[in-house]
Amino acid sequence: MPSTLMTLSKWRQFSLSGLTARQRDRLGAWLEVGAIILWAMFIAAPYLDTSTTLWPAGTGLGAKLMGNHFWIMLQRCGSCALWDGSQNGGKPALADVYGSELHPLVIVTTLLWGVIGGVKIAIIGLMALAGIAQWWIARLLKLGRLAGLWTAFIAVGAGHLMTKNNEGTFGTMLSTAACSLALAALLALALNRRRQDTIVLALVGGLVIVAGQGYMQFALLLWAPAALLLWQRWDNGRSFVREVLLAVGLAVLLAGVLIVPTAHFLPNIVKDSADPDFGFAQPFEYIPLNLIIRDIAFYQYGEVLGKQPQMENVFVGWIPVLFALLSLRFVRRDNFTPLAFFAGGALLTMFFGSAIPLRFLANWVPFVRGIRYPAVIMGLVVPAVLALAAIGLDAFLKLPIPKLELSLASQSTRRSVGLQFKWLVLIVLFIGAQQIYDYSKNFIFTRDMTANYQAMSAFATTDTQWISPPAGEVDFTEPAINSGLKVTTLLYPAVLAGREAPLPYLSANRNGPPADSEPAGLFLDIPVYRLPQAEYAFVQFPDGTTSPCQGQAQGGQITVACDTAQAGDLVVRENAFPGWQVRRDGEAGQLPLIVGTWLSLPAPAGQHVYQFVYRPWDVPVGLFLTLVGLVACVVLWLQQRSPAGPPVVAPAAAEPVAAEPPAAQA
Repeated sequence: MPSTLMTLSKWRQFSLSGLTARQRDRLGAWLEVGAIILWAMFIAAPYLDTSTTLWPAGTGLGAKLMGNHFWIMLQRCGSCALWDGSQNGGKPALADVYGSELHPLVIVTTLLWGVIGGVKIAIIGLMALAGIAQWWIARLLKLGRLAGLWTAFIAVGAGHLMTKNNEGTFGTMLSTAACSLALAALLALALNRRRQDTIVLALVGGLVIVAGQGYMQFALLLWAPAALLLWQRWDNGRSFVREVLLAVGLAVLLAGVLIVPTAHFLPNIVKDSADPDFGFAQPFEYIPLNLIIRDIAFYQYGEVLGKQPQMENVFVGWIPVLFALLSLRFVRRDNFTPLAFFAGGALLTMFFGSAIPLRFLANWVPFVRGIRYPAVIMGLVVPAVLALAAIGLDAFLKLPIPKLELSLASQSTRRSVGLQFKWLVLIVLFIGAQQIYDYSKNFIFTRDMTANYQAMSAFATTDTQWISPPAGEVDFTEPAINSGLKVTTLLYPAVLAGREAPLPYLSANRNGPPADSEPAGLFLDIPVYRLPQAEYAFVQFPDGTTSPCQGQAQGGQITVACDTAQAGDLVVRENAFPGWQVRRDGEAGQLPLIVGTWLSLPAPAGQHVYQFVYRPWDVPVGLFLTLVGLVACVVLWLQQRSPAGPPVVAPAAAEPVAAEPPAAQA
C-alpha cells in the first residue's frame, strides 16, 4: 500500500508539473464548474426522474409550459408548429413573450426528455447557470477559489430561484439565471476591454431576451445607471458604452426569431388586468429582511411586514449578508468600482421592487400599471449581494490574523504545528451552505399527476373540438395539451384584444350544467357536459341554421370535410390572423377568407374538403435576422481585436485594504 501511494503521488506531481500555469488554471476552473453542476444536481435530485407524470413543484406550472410543445409539434408535423392551436382559439406560436421555448436550454431538454421531463432537467440546468454566473463574477474580480465556489453554491439554491420554482413560473426562473449571467458578462467587458467579451455579452443578452416573461429583463434594464460606474473610455476610439450598445444591437438581432413575430402580433395582445396601486409591493425598509428570513410560514401565509402571501423571497442567509457587509470595509482598490456597481444595482432593484418610483411613473406612463408584481424583479438582488459576499470573504481570508503554533519536541526532532484561526471560517461556510440546502428542500419535490393524464379520455371526440377542464384548475392544462386536445377558457397573463375564447364543446363543470348543454360523462367524478352548438367546424346557412363538418386540426394544419345540400359560409373556430391560407379540394390557388374573428369562407353545396395552413411572413424574417446576428458575431469574434489597455484588475495577491472613497483614491 505505501508503494502504491508513493506511485500515485509521483504520478500526480509528474502530471501537473507538465502543465503550464494557464493550463492548471483552466483545469481548476473546469473542476469548479463541474462541482457547481453536481451541487445543483444534488439539491434538485428529485428532478432527475424524467417521468412525464411526475411533475416538479409549482402550483401554476401546468399552464406555463404550453409554448414548450412547439418542439414536440415541430417533430410531428414540421411547419404546423408555427401556429399554437392548443389554447383559447389559437395564436402564433413564436409571438409569445411569456414563454421560453426559444431558449437553447429549453430546446435541448424538451427534444431529449419531452415537456415535463425536459423542464425538470432544465430547472437543474438553470440552477447551475445561476451558480456559474456567481462563480464567473468572483473569477473576474480575481478572488480566491473558495470565495467564488462558496457563493456559487449559495446562488444555486437561494430564494430568488426557489420561490419562483414553488410558484411554477419557470420562465421567470430561467430569466433570473440568464440575467445573472448577463451581469457577469457585463462585468467581463468592463474589466477585460476585449471585443470577444462584447460578443459574449451579445450572446448572453440574446438568451436573456428569449428566456421569457419580461419582469427580469425589466430589472436588468434598471441596472443601467449602476453600469455607468463601469464606464471608461478606451483606446482606438472604443468605449465601454459603445461596446455595450453594440452588444445590445447584436442581442436584438440574435433574438429576431422571437422579436419580429412578437412585434407583428403585439397590437392584438392586451394584459388581462393592471394594478395602479401596486398592492403586491413590499415597503422598501422591509425588503432587506427577506435576505435572511427563511421561515416558510412567513413566505406562504399572511400579510407580515407589508408582504403579501406567496410574495417573492430572496433568501441567502445571514452569513452571506455578513460577508457582504464586510466587503464595504475591506476591499482592494481595483475592486472598488465593481463593488459600487453591485451595491448600486441592488439598491436600484430594491427601490423599484418597492414600487415607490412606479407609483409616480404610473401617472405619466400608463403602461407601468401593468407591472402588477414588482416584487418579482427582486431576484437580481441576490447576485449583487453574493458578489459583495465573495469580496468580503476573500478579503477576510487575506487579513493578517495571528495563528496558534504548538511545538512538539523530542530527543531528535522539533516540529511546529500551526493553526490559522481564520480557517475556522470553513465551519461558518458549511453552515451557510447547509442553510441553503435545507431551505431549498421546501421547494424541490415532485407531484404524481398520473390520474390527471388518465382522466383525459373523458374528452375524447371523433374529430377536433374545443374542450374545457374545470375552469381555473391549471393542473389539468398540461395533460390535456399533451393528449392533443384543444383547451379553451384558459387563464393566461395576456388575452387577445377584442376576442373571446371559443365556447367548449365538452366541459367539466363542478357548478352544474351550462345553458343548453347535455350530460356527456364524468371527468374524475366531475360531470362533463356537451354543448352541441359549440361545434369546431360548421357551415352556416343564410337562414341562421348550421350543419356540422368534420375537422381535424394539428397546429397550423387544419383539414375540414363538409357535405351540405345548400351553400353557406364555412366557419372554423380558430382565430383568423394574417398568415392563414386555404384551398378547396386540392385545387391550385388560394381562396379569399372572410374578415372576422374565426377562419371563414364561402362554402358551395356538396361534398368538399378544405385545407387551411398557417404560413406567416414574420417567422422567416425573424429567423433571417437571427442568422445575420450569428454571422456578425462570428465575424467580429474572428477579428479578435487586441485589448485597448491593460486589465484593470490587479493580481490576486494584492493585500486587502480599507475601502476609500474615489476622491481619496485619486
